[in-house]
Amino acid sequence: MADDMQIYTEATKSEGVPNPGINSPDSYFDREKTLVLIELFKKYKPVMTKGDIKTMKEMWDVIANDMSNQFEKPITGSKCKNKFKVLERGYKKMINDNEIGKRRKKNFPYAKEFKDIQPRKYEFVPGLVHPYTNIPNTNTEKNDTSSTESATEVGAEVTYTESLYISEENYVPQNHIEVCQTDYVNGTTQEVEPAEITIQTTPPLPVECTVVNQNRQSELHWPEDNYFSKDRTLTLISLYKIFSPKVAMGAMKTKREMWDTIAKQMSEHYNITITSAKCENRFKVLERNFRQLEIHNTQPDNLPKTYEYEAELREIFGDRFKNQVKEKIVEKQEPSTSAETIDINQQPYTIRLVETQPIPIELQHPDRLERILLGIRSDLQYYQNERLKVEWRKLAVEEEKLKLNKRKLKLLEDQKRADS
Repeated sequence: MADDMQIYTEATKSEGVPNPGINSPDSYFDREKTLVLIELFKKYKPVMTKGDIKTMKEMWDVIANDMSNQFEKPITGSKCKNKFKVLERGYKKMINDNEIGKRRKKNFPYAKEFKDIQPRKYEFVPGLVHPYTNIPNTNTEKNDTSSTESATEVGAEVTYTESLYISEENYVPQNHIEVCQTDYVNGTTQEVEPAEITIQTTPPLPVECTVVNQNRQSELHWPEDNYFSKDRTLTLISLYKIFSPKVAMGAMKTKREMWDTIAKQMSEHYNITITSAKCENRFKVLERNFRQLEIHNTQPDNLPKTYEYEAELREIFGDRFKNQVKEKIVEKQEPSTSAETIDINQQPYTIRLVETQPIPIELQHPDRLERILLGIRSDLQYYQNERLKVEWRKLAVEEEKLKLNKRKLKLLEDQKRADS
C-alpha cells in the first residue's frame, strides 16, 4: 500500500510538468538567464526589422554572444532559439487554456515579460465551436432569411456555432457582427464579453502574398511576376543595360556587385525594399522567356509569337538565341546493299534483287551523341600519341646511359691492365 501511495504521489507531483533532460533548454537556462534572453530579444528584434541584422540566425548568434560574455559560459545561438520557442509555446498554451475556460487556470512564470513582446501577436482567436455542447437551445426553428439583428438575438440563447449561421443568400456587407456568447456553467447561463466576428466581403488574396497593412494596397508582398510591374521591369532592363558592360570591362568585379547596385537604385527610386536576389531572379525569367520565344519563332512550322519586352531584350541579347534550336536525334538507317522484292509482272515466285544507293557522306549529319564520341576518340588518340613520344624519349635517354656506362667500364679495364 505504501508503494502504491508513493507511485501515486510521484504521478500527481509531475502532472503537467515534463521532466527535462540533461541537455534540454529548460535545464540549461535558469530564471536569470531566461530573463536576460527575453530582454535581449526585445532589444535586437526591432534592430532586425530596420535592416542592421539581416537574418534571424544572425540575431540569435548576437544574443548568444552577449549572453556568453555576460555569464562567462559558452552559449550557442541554437540553444537560445530553442529556449525562446519553448517559452513562446508555453505562453500561447496558457492564453488559449485560460480563454477557453478550463477549470484549472495555468500560470506562466514569464507572462509579464512576454506581454510586452508584440501584445497582439499572441491574442486568442476564438473558434467556431463552443467548448460546452450542452447549451440550452430554446429556438428550435432556424430562420434562414434572418437579418443581422435576428442573428444577434439568437446568439444569446443557441449554441455558438448556430449563432454564427448566416446563409450565403443573405451575406451581409458589414465589417463585423457582434454576437453575444453564453457560457453554461453549473446549470446557469452566464453572459460573457461579445466576440467580434469579421465577415470577409472581398475575394481572398493569393496564398503567396502576405498582407502587411490592409489599409495600403501598395504594401503587399507579391510573388516575382506581381511584384515587378511593367514600370519596374522596364527600369530593371534599363539598369542592366547600363551596368552589364561595366562587369565585362572590369569596372565591377562580380555580377553580385552589379545586382546589389541595381537593387539599391531601384529601392531608392520606388521607396520600397527590393533585394538583389529578386532582381536577378526576375531578369532570369525575362531571359528564359525571350530565349523560348526566339527558339519558337525560328522553327518554320510554328506560328510566330510576340513578347511584351521583346524589343528591350533584343537590344541586350540580339540574335544570340536564334541558332539554339533544339536538336532532334534521328536514328540513322544503315544502308542495305540488297533487298528481296517480288515482281508482280513476271512469273509467280520470281524474285529479283534491287540494289539501294548508299547515302553520300556529305549528307550524313552525325547526331549529338556521335559527335561527342568522336571528340572523345580524337582526344584519346592525341593522348596516346603524346604518351608514345614521351616513352620514345625515355628509351633514348636510357640508351645514352647504357653507352656511357660501357665507356666507363672499358676505361676501368684499361686502367687495371696498365697498373698490372
